[in-house]
Amino acid sequence: MLDFIIFMQERLQSLDNVDCEESYERTKMKTGATRTNRNLNQSQDDLLIDFVIITAIGVERKAVCRAFKLLDKHRVRRDSRVYWRGRLQLDDGEFYEIAVAQAADMANVDSALLTSDSIHHWKPGGLLLVGIAGAVSDELGLGDVVVGTEVFYYERGKQTPSGKRREPKQYPADSTLINNAMAVRRWRASVPVARPDGSQNRPPIHYGVIASGEMVIADEDTRDQLIEQHRKILAVEMEGYGLGAAAWQSFDRIRHLVIRAICDRADSKKTAKWHAYAAAAAAGFARHFLRDRPLDPRNPTTHPDEDREPPVLEELQRQHKELHHDQQETREDLRKIQELLAQFSMEISLISSKSDLDAPENIVNSSLQRSADTSGEKTF
Repeated sequence: MLDFIIFMQERLQSLDNVDCEESYERTKMKTGATRTNRNLNQSQDDLLIDFVIITAIGVERKAVCRAFKLLDKHRVRRDSRVYWRGRLQLDDGEFYEIAVAQAADMANVDSALLTSDSIHHWKPGGLLLVGIAGAVSDELGLGDVVVGTEVFYYERGKQTPSGKRREPKQYPADSTLINNAMAVRRWRASVPVARPDGSQNRPPIHYGVIASGEMVIADEDTRDQLIEQHRKILAVEMEGYGLGAAAWQSFDRIRHLVIRAICDRADSKKTAKWHAYAAAAAAGFARHFLRDRPLDPRNPTTHPDEDREPPVLEELQRQHKELHHDQQETREDLRKIQELLAQFSMEISLISSKSDLDAPENIVNSSLQRSADTSGEKTF
């Protein structure tokens, strides 16, 4: 019995000396496996860009970066270009990888060059041009958002002694993007810049033609002449045609869409008062639009059944659980044996005590003692 108890104690000690957690972590380090989302651990160079967002001026780029929570630390360089790269989380673990860029200058040439470089550097699934514009239609209010169904380039033509013979060009928006934009769920988020008029009005969304040229329009007559060329023009800006030309002439015909917000009425009263608000409104709607998932994400999503340990770690976990179970069972067996041993020892002690009292020499000594005590009493 005592030999068996010693064996059990040695068995328990050998099990306690095994550090299961340390063994498990050491094996994980050797295999390089983790339980984290493997997409997040991928190098950015391994991920595909879903959307590049093009801007023309600083207030537009800053508004977009703010909307997508991009900071200086998110800057990346590709050749002579600087981009702000980040991720937009969607539902169910999906996400878009995005890059934001600002052109070196306004107007369509710089816009086309930046768009072409962006396509070359990132090969994105889609392109957005986000920023501010002047209102052409009286239907638009300051701060309103305009999504371009097509871009109307009004500068082209031939100058003759009798006047200019116009030769406008148009690039339609990508059908998938514009259809999704028209069906986008209600935009409830607030614009993080106060309206200059002090009101709490939310910017409505309009869909229509956006005119694009090479000059800043700050004259009522020039603005009104645009309506004569195309009656459905809502707004005017300077970069949409460059984006459309670069996208349409790219080998893969990259999907593209123009999103603008009204900062002035393209008249002689033109100021920069509404620039910050309009840029923030356009950026906010662009984010809302992408959150509605207009295109399938290009990078794989981690699902619960994919977030599993490699087989070697699964086997290690199984052995770990079995070893832990053995430890618990051994401890329980040893506790029961120790209780039995304590009970057995107590019974042995009681038996030993009773045996000492019943021994013959003890009985004789006790009798002699009683006799001596009696004799002493008589003598006295």
